[in-house]
Amino acid sequence: PALSYREFFTRAEAATGLPAPGLYLSSGLARFLVQGLRRVRPRLAERLGGFAGATFLARGDKAQSELGWQARPVEDGLPATIEWYAQRDRDERAAALTAAPPPDA
Repeated sequence: PALSYREFFTRAEAATGLPAPGLYLSSGLARFLVQGLRRVRPRLAERLGGFAGATFLARGDKAQSELGWQARPVEDGLPATIEWYAQRDRDERAAALTAAPPPDA
């Protein structure tokens, strides 16, 4: 099932301990802001326009039907995803340290 942005961030907060955003824009307000920002901040308007009208973060219907992927609760998957990124970062840093030439003495 699709999660709204608010539902996702509430669950992510519970899973990670990081605070969820305190402010959420309704789709109508986002569309209104896009119209007002187009002339003065076109790049910001374009980015905000990508969220205007979106009521959910993502859906897995296509991945489920075509790939057999099974969704799991955010509380279960998000910590594993964060750990994967953290491990990748540690691996990249270690590789950079071993590949770097020794400093001049």
